[in-house]
Amino acid sequence: MTLLRRILPALLLLAAAGAPAFAGGNVNVLLGQRFMDENDWGPVDKPVAYGVQTDFALFGWPVNLAVGLHESRKSDSFTGPPNQSRYDVTGTFTELDLGVVRPFDPGYGIHPYIGGGLAAVHAKKEADHSSGGSREGSDTTEGIYLAGGVYWKLGERFNLGVHARIVAGSGMTLGNQDASPDYYQAGALFGWSWE
Repeated sequence: MTLLRRILPALLLLAAAGAPAFAGGNVNVLLGQRFMDENDWGPVDKPVAYGVQTDFALFGWPVNLAVGLHESRKSDSFTGPPNQSRYDVTGTFTELDLGVVRPFDPGYGIHPYIGGGLAAVHAKKEADHSSGGSREGSDTTEGIYLAGGVYWKLGERFNLGVHARIVAGSGMTLGNQDASPDYYQAGALFGWSWE
């Protein structure tokens, strides 16, 4: 079971229980295409990513507090030396964010937003050789994230929109190889809001 599946119910429960105590907020599910450095993560450098982003507006604050949990996993194969052997590679990435988000309300049900903060990223890369050997490496690092997007309110509570995000400034060591889990991502957003 992945970390996201274990923590998602707790995040949703926290958001539902805490909603009356805050001036407003959102719980949004993000689904997107992630793009990472091919030299570090090939052939698993373009995974589909999913996550939950929650933000809470405190009375009188110009920005909302934001907490997010994101995950991606991809498996792929390639052939390489020696003797054009087959390698099966899996990359798994889990990210926990803490930051702020500034939503805007220009009217007409449109809500653009920008935000950013700190990101803790855990990455694991596994490679299985066709002869039966295998290698793996994992590490955890910190970086910063920037996010933005726009969503439309459908009725009074439901959000539907698009998002983009990047993680930068992170580095790690997988086995004896330096790698960076930095990425950029774009995709869809849907969720729930309260005021």
